Amino acid sequence: MLDQLKPSLQPRTYVYVCMTAPVEFPDALAMFWEAEGITYVLPKELAVQKGLNYTFEAAWIQLDMPTDLYAVGITAAVSGALAKAGIPCNMIAAYHHDHLFVPKAMGQKAIEVLKGKNNSS
Repeated sequence: MLDQLKPSLQPRTYVYVCMTAPVEFPDALAMFWEAEGITYVLPKELAVQKGLNYTFEAAWIQLDMPTDLYAVGITAAVSGALAKAGIPCNMIAAYHHDHLFVPKAMGQKAIEVLKGKNNSS
């Protein structure tokens, strides 16, 4: 399954920001409401520019193969391969594609794992 996903590393660094009230961020990649606050996935430079506290500097990997929201096993296959290589992964499923956020320093290694070019055990 992994060889069909066509992972691509996006150029910017992204971070997670938690706010207690909604804020309009035109460059936000994602927003999710939780009881504890609202999580935003933002470009790091925007968070820095706005003076926001952030966590998890991430590389964004998009799976360029269109994925079905009803598909079974994509998350397990991707997270399993990355876990085997020691790479943490946070996934977001969108309408057309799945998106992965891995530690920035591990972005290229994650691409290699997902393309089957890294045989980490």
